[in-house]
Amino acid sequence: MSLKWHGNKIKQAVKEGKKTGLTKSAIVVHGQAVLLAGVDLGLLRNSISWSVGGKVDGLNSHGGINKASPSDGVTPNNNEEEAVIGTNVVYAPVQEYKHNPFLRPAIDYNQDNIKNIIGKEIADAVKRAGG
Repeated sequence: MSLKWHGNKIKQAVKEGKKTGLTKSAIVVHGQAVLLAGVDLGLLRNSISWSVGGKVDGLNSHGGINKASPSDGVTPNNNEEEAVIGTNVVYAPVQEYKHNPFLRPAIDYNQDNIKNIIGKEIADAVKRAGG
């Protein structure tokens, strides 16, 4: 009986599964934050965005009079092992910390979803890699 080492293949699969899981989790949290954000003219809601591995997405995903420009969204995050979800709109911290929290509750509400999504994506990627 011989054993064949697939360590590098499995490591790569875990990395890819983690990135996919983070991206899917960011989309879930982004959607929740958009639902929780206060809406006047729509700029805050439209500026909420997410970034994983250099990609920024989620801007202007909902209606409103005011559309967000790319500078209103999050700064591109090149780290493939973390997701950034937020906004660069000047008054967002006042809303988040004083009037109407939307980011922290979005993460809190989805903690179990985040764990399940990332776990599933890693497990699926390892299976596909033959692990």
